[in-house]
Amino acid sequence: MSRELTYSNIENANLALLKSYLTSIWRRERFSDGYMASMFEKGLVVDILWRLKALRDNAVTDGKKKAAKWINQFIRITRFNDTVEIQVCMIKWPHPHTPKSTWHTIHKLDGFTSQEVIDELVEKIFLDKRYFKICNECDQRNPIGHMHSNNVCQGCAEQNHGIVH
Repeated sequence: MSRELTYSNIENANLALLKSYLTSIWRRERFSDGYMASMFEKGLVVDILWRLKALRDNAVTDGKKKAAKWINQFIRITRFNDTVEIQVCMIKWPHPHTPKSTWHTIHKLDGFTSQEVIDELVEKIFLDKRYFKICNECDQRNPIGHMHSNNVCQGCAEQNHGIVH
């Protein structure tokens, strides 16, 4: 029994389901010439593409929110009378359940440095692999201290690999 694609299925579909729909359309085209064209004519392929775009846009928005959270939590700007310091919080785990945070000054700037320059430096720190890395599994940037290994964050290590932190 084949599942018919309908707009209501696509409207709430997650990424995995959308991939299976596109794969199904592609495979059916191989055995039934013109199937893909009929799906375009019905508007189903376009609906799938719009849903993929919506999922991507939500992921980007969520990523920006998480980035702002990490920046606010792990990068700080300290203003003095004649200088501005940009610092990053480094997390070490001397004991399994006890993180130790220390602030390291990354940039010491003139007190009259513009906010635009400061924001640019903060973004560069956030993109610097010495302080933040991207998890290969969830594709999210995390502070080094929140990485289980070079490539996997603590959350994915727990969720996908049974690691207990």
